[in-house]
Amino acid sequence: SSYTVRLISTDAQGASSPPALYSVTVNTPPTVDLIVSPTSGTPSIGSPFQLQSLARGSDGTITQVRWRITPSGTPADSTQPTTTWTPVVPGTYTVTLEARDNHGSIRSATRNVVLASTFLVSIPASDTTIPSGATLVTTTTRSGGTDPITYAW
Repeated sequence: SSYTVRLISTDAQGASSPPALYSVTVNTPPTVDLIVSPTSGTPSIGSPFQLQSLARGSDGTITQVRWRITPSGTPADSTQPTTTWTPVVPGTYTVTLEARDNHGSIRSATRNVVLASTFLVSIPASDTTIPSGATLVTTTTRSGGTDPITYAW
């Protein structure tokens, strides 16, 4: 939006200066939104996510975007409108997109991504017959989860 500002100075005796006109343009910051989606399948640790900018200049053009992922994650400072990110540990991540327009205005948007650890326990897949009162010994295999792990049979 543009405005014309008119300035008239008056001294102590009442004498006024001719008006001075100034044009002032107020920049409207860009609108910013983002999409965080898995590139395929179910969101999981070790699987890539696509980060897509939906930034638009309200009265100009977007000249720069910057992605930040906290806690630290790649692409820590990517400036591409669309990029990928692969989380490697479980947790809550904040994905922030910051966009700057050609007038220097900056606006940002964020999304949270929560990734739980994958927890799997397996035992050998064979039926076993043991005498009554005997002890069964088996081996379990586990991946993921948070210690301590308890088992209930």
